Amino acid sequence: MNICRVCGHYFSDSVHICPNCSNPAGSVFCYKCGAIIRETDNYCPNCVDDRSRPFRPYERGAKRNPFGPLGVAPDGVDAIDLGLSFRWASCNVGANRPEESGRMYAWGETEERTSCDWSNYSRCGGSKETCYDLGRDIAGTEYDVARVKWAGKWQIPSCQQIRELKDRCTCERVSFNSIKGVRCFATNNNSIFIPDGTYWLSEPDHTNCAHFFTIDEKGFDIIQGAVVVHTFRIGLKQIRPVIDSLSFSRIY
Repeated sequence: MNICRVCGHYFSDSVHICPNCSNPAGSVFCYKCGAIIRETDNYCPNCVDDRSRPFRPYERGAKRNPFGPLGVAPDGVDAIDLGLSFRWASCNVGANRPEESGRMYAWGETEERTSCDWSNYSRCGGSKETCYDLGRDIAGTEYDVARVKWAGKWQIPSCQQIRELKDRCTCERVSFNSIKGVRCFATNNNSIFIPDGTYWLSEPDHTNCAHFFTIDEKGFDIIQGAVVVHTFRIGLKQIRPVIDSLSFSRIY
């Protein structure tokens, strides 16, 4: 099987054009300008970027191809390799720095909120008894704010992914730029900082609740031996996206 390094779609070795994005097999995209280019190109024919030259720090948030792994994530957002099945974003949706809290959302909604109740929650018929069935997992769907806002392969993390982060990383209570939160250190020496707050996960619980995790003075808030709990979908919470590690081409 081949994996398209532009859109991440799997297809047969005998197929030379990706059936999902219609780009030739082996295509990649220019990190600097987002143009689709051949894997064998040493220079981007669009912006003449030298693909062999290491990227300077100010170029790390360069324009992205929306079909590529990093989509249209904001400048400065990195996908941090912690040696896990998914990479974690360096900051929250709506933030530009790791210590910023970002925007607040009701579960399954993709527009920022300052308040929400059952009467104006867009994923129900006006009451907690009339919540719409959005499926068993909204990751990567039209209800996933990370996918809608950042495109590419970004998504809301799942219960399994947050447990993997906690279990396989060393998570310590710290302050970063005077903001309290948790820093998770991986065995490869990479780390992410997550500021205090409550964060949605991608899986619902019952018909009108969804899972979330909390970062507070306890670190990861552990309830009954697990970092994952659930609450009504109308609660406003932050989003820390993840992205499939397998989606990355070698130019990342």
